[in-house]
Amino acid sequence: RAGFDGHERYDLVVTHFFLDCFSDVQTRMLVNAIRDVCAPSAKWLVAEFRQPDRGWRKWHARCWLETMYFFFGITTGLNTRRLPDYRAALTAAGFELREFRLAYAQMIGSELWQLRQDLGVKPV
Repeated sequence: RAGFDGHERYDLVVTHFFLDCFSDVQTRMLVNAIRDVCAPSAKWLVAEFRQPDRGWRKWHARCWLETMYFFFGITTGLNTRRLPDYRAALTAAGFELREFRLAYAQMIGSELWQLRQDLGVKPV
């Protein structure tokens, strides 16, 4: 959809198992860049790995996450070794969490975020 400035604006952003490839700083920069081309009521669908806070699920996720980061570090040169705080980045960029679901021993979260209506549109 075209915005008032003639540039495309996007109604939906989908990032599945993508944000975990970046550092906190890179994630904030990426989220802000994407937010700048979003329509006023854009939605963002996120599916990401997560680290539960306690119990056996915490240790289960920790083992898997360390194994995956080790593997991708060796095979792709990925420098990131921990999950970024993408929720803080989305919140700071003006998105609000609307829905949240857990799967696979609470190690995978699916989230629906929506841009707050009171923010307006930033020019590109």
